[in-house]
Amino acid sequence: MLVVQCYMDGCTGWTVIQRNSHNTELTWSEAWTTYKYGFGDLEGDHCLGNKFINLITKQKCYKVRVNVVDAQGRDKHAEYNSFVMRDEEDFYQLKFGTYEGSKMAAPKF
Repeated sequence: MLVVQCYMDGCTGWTVIQRNSHNTELTWSEAWTTYKYGFGDLEGDHCLGNKFINLITKQKCYKVRVNVVDAQGRDKHAEYNSFVMRDEEDFYQLKFGTYEGSKMAAPKF
């Protein structure tokens, strides 16, 4: 059994696979195994774990939504009409469908 955090919006539900607040205590600098099985506080900042996200996305076709707050405190979001996380053999590669959402600058790495 896998326990997850969910948000319900009418008849639609969202499983929270990752949360990272501005003042998080998490370093997000973890070993492969830690990212595989997840870490953090399920009711706060956390990563569900790549293995579990992979298992969830194998069940059926899912959408994914990313919510962010920009430096000026404005809420932004990105939503993709499909979302799959590949197996560990494929290094948990992410595949996204069509984008819809707020106009956001590309992330800087």
